[in-house]
Amino acid sequence: MNQLNPEFRRSLTDSGFPPFIRLADDLENTPPSVGIRLNPRKPGAVPPEGARPVPWHPRAYLLDTRPEFTLDPAMHQGAYYVQDPSSMFVAEILRQILPDLPPRPRVLDLCAAPGGKSTALADLLPDGSLLVSNEYDFRRAEILKENIIKWGYPWSIVTRGDTSRFRRLPGYFDLIVVDAPCSGEGMSRKDPKAREQWSPTLVAQCASLQEEILANAAAALRPGGYLIYSTCTFNTAENEARTAPLLAPSSECARRKPSEESGLPDCGEAKAELHPGSQPPFSYCPIEVNPAWGILTEAPEPTPYPSLRFLPGRVEGEGYTVALLRKNGAADPSPAPLPAPSPRGKKQSKGAPRPAVKHPEAELLSRVPASLGARLVEYREGELAAIPAAIHPDYLALSPHLDIIHAGITLAETKGRDYLPTPSLAMCARRKPSEECAAPFPEVEVATPEALDYLRRQALTLPPGTPKGYVLLTHRPAPGAAPLPLGFVKNLGNRANNLYPAPWRILRQ
Repeated sequence: MNQLNPEFRRSLTDSGFPPFIRLADDLENTPPSVGIRLNPRKPGAVPPEGARPVPWHPRAYLLDTRPEFTLDPAMHQGAYYVQDPSSMFVAEILRQILPDLPPRPRVLDLCAAPGGKSTALADLLPDGSLLVSNEYDFRRAEILKENIIKWGYPWSIVTRGDTSRFRRLPGYFDLIVVDAPCSGEGMSRKDPKAREQWSPTLVAQCASLQEEILANAAAALRPGGYLIYSTCTFNTAENEARTAPLLAPSSECARRKPSEESGLPDCGEAKAELHPGSQPPFSYCPIEVNPAWGILTEAPEPTPYPSLRFLPGRVEGEGYTVALLRKNGAADPSPAPLPAPSPRGKKQSKGAPRPAVKHPEAELLSRVPASLGARLVEYREGELAAIPAAIHPDYLALSPHLDIIHAGITLAETKGRDYLPTPSLAMCARRKPSEECAAPFPEVEVATPEALDYLRRQALTLPPGTPKGYVLLTHRPAPGAAPLPLGFVKNLGNRANNLYPAPWRILRQ
């Protein structure tokens, strides 16, 4: 039994809101949900027997029990992502608004760790769309970087820092996702810390931080762009009360009829009765839901702009609340202009590209598909990256303003005169059978026991006849599936040195 914080339980049962009264019992007496989402760019993973489809996601599954994911190489290969089914709904929202976005939108996931929403967005974005994933916390930013690399979307940039940095990029993004830090009410079934730490004071502290983050997001969003705001809480203080300042009375976003071609609704122009000369910063956009999904469309307090709530017991997922807003103003389908150089000027930030890169450029770029049109940059000391042509201008524009910890495909780490191939190069998704990101390297397929030894960062012995030098290991995510990249080793003949990153190694036996 998940014993709730008594004060939190009273806040639910005393609310007078029938769904919340029932919710208290459901949080205490039902088990947490388990879900996985398959990577469309890395096919082959198979859901466990008995898995059931997530109603709002075509490539996601609910599991009756939680397997030992750590001991499945396919997860480490990025063939699937373990994610709460409720938070997968961000992909359904993107599906609904995608027709209103530019052909290759600029997307920002502002509070992105550990990476579930970023990878879900990447699944739907057209090739060449910019995806920037940011995290404030240093440790969590490294986890985010690892998960983005494993997912294999090459048009990604991962940044670390306070959300206020994005104020230097006014109107730059077409879509911003804010999954804000919150008091964690929705995690009560699965996280003992969330149950213990809840208090009205924590709710107020989180609400203040959320207000600041939303203001930073609003500044970086272009007119006509979309803002997805979500939390893993139920209360209105961290949800409707946070979006209300961005909305004005009667600024509800009118819906046009669904397109005959797509069948999807889109968000029309706001119709508002406002004081002369005034306009709300944002318009409220209803999100289409299937009643059979069990998602709550009403708020516990009267409001013209209710968020959607995923309540455990009503849905098979953890607690999640989400709203969709659209920034008012004349929408311009052309990309926002590149920002001016950083006012700090002469001193470049750590993420800034070096002006002169003297490396075997042609040899290194031959490791990635020519279709990416990649440019070679040294974006962190000793790390060489291939930045796809589609996002190279964005990379140059963002570098002076943000602390970039990953961009494009990291090709190599320099060690003296040697260039060690990286996990990013290994994990790069194979977009076509004829375009393998790591084609210059010999490949050796390994079975699951050897794959786990590799993931534990143990030395391996490769089959006789394996060429010496760098070798790409592969593994089949399921019997009969095509092998997917696992990572690099350096074959010395009698043994192979393991190049898997030490911070990523698994410890479980």
